[in-house]
Amino acid sequence: MTAFPAIRWIGHSDNSRTDLGFPGVATTQRATLYEAQQTSGTYSHHAHITSFRGTLFATWSNGRQNEDDAGQRSLLRRSSDRGKTWTDWIELFPAPSHEVRGEVVSVLCANGFAEVDGTLYAIAEGYSGLGRMARSVAPDGAFGPIFWLHAEARKPAGGAAAHPGSDHPDFREQAARINAYLARPEHFPTWDFMCDTTHCLAADEHRQCEPTHAWKLSDGTWTRLWRDLDLSRWNYASFSPDDGNTWSTPVITDFPDISSRANAGTLPDGAVYVINNIRREAEGGFPGRDPLAISLSADGTVFNRVGIIRHGVPPQRFQGRWRALGFQYPASVLIDEDLLVIYSVNKEDIEMVRVPLAALQDIPLSK
Repeated sequence: MTAFPAIRWIGHSDNSRTDLGFPGVATTQRATLYEAQQTSGTYSHHAHITSFRGTLFATWSNGRQNEDDAGQRSLLRRSSDRGKTWTDWIELFPAPSHEVRGEVVSVLCANGFAEVDGTLYAIAEGYSGLGRMARSVAPDGAFGPIFWLHAEARKPAGGAAAHPGSDHPDFREQAARINAYLARPEHFPTWDFMCDTTHCLAADEHRQCEPTHAWKLSDGTWTRLWRDLDLSRWNYASFSPDDGNTWSTPVITDFPDISSRANAGTLPDGAVYVINNIRREAEGGFPGRDPLAISLSADGTVFNRVGIIRHGVPPQRFQGRWRALGFQYPASVLIDEDLLVIYSVNKEDIEMVRVPLAALQDIPLSK
């Protein structure tokens, strides 16, 4: 049986403070990419960001009021000046209305991007087994047609034209290469509602979901963290010694997490970062998804430098189902000497902050 390293987090939290007593990370910009409105939807969440040919792309889920409710769609904005200014938002994937096992499914979640053969594709995930779809997006704002990444083209409700499936001759090769890209450990999507990775059982039988992108240790082992649905308030970890072909059963770590989506990546100097909500309990008037923190590790196993990206969440403006307070569901991208972090605020607004890599170097070792 292969022995894998323990993932450790070192830090002391002061639960009486909004920043938990950790130092703040200096940022040089904060931008609101979407402000919740009754007219365009008061729910926004599941944000993703990427850079392609000098253009930034940001996408997220958007709905009228409730999370994962009928009519949920995906929106997009672009920036050609490194995030200083952005185009107006535009609907990227319309809300679906397709039949799945005799029921109409009309919920869509933004699920990131895939760069394949010099083309950038946006990815969306249909809820309740609807499936995964893609379309190309270009720096000039042009979109390609929507197509499924599986062979079974879902039947639209109401007689609308069906999107082609991955068995269509015009999309077969594209779909195969996108699926191969998304299967890589460093690109694996947050969700896969078509298979059992959505709810993976850990060694203690806790239900796991929403794995991070994986990072590689010095011996070639891939590592990723999981969100624990059974609310231990710790991240779990799994490992792959064979380039992502097989993964170990997730095991509990001492990496704190309120139970939300985390984001992970590797910096140019080889350090690994994890961005998540490290407050383990909502108490003292503080919501659990506040603050949003970044934890750094020189070797990918011991995270011993912790800084706060955002804390002190504003009041909620709108009511709706599953409206957790806080700065949450982060995603990130490296451009030049900056780390751009995107997240939702109270599941209403979408924000982005710019963190200079030099500011991360200033985060001290935890005591």
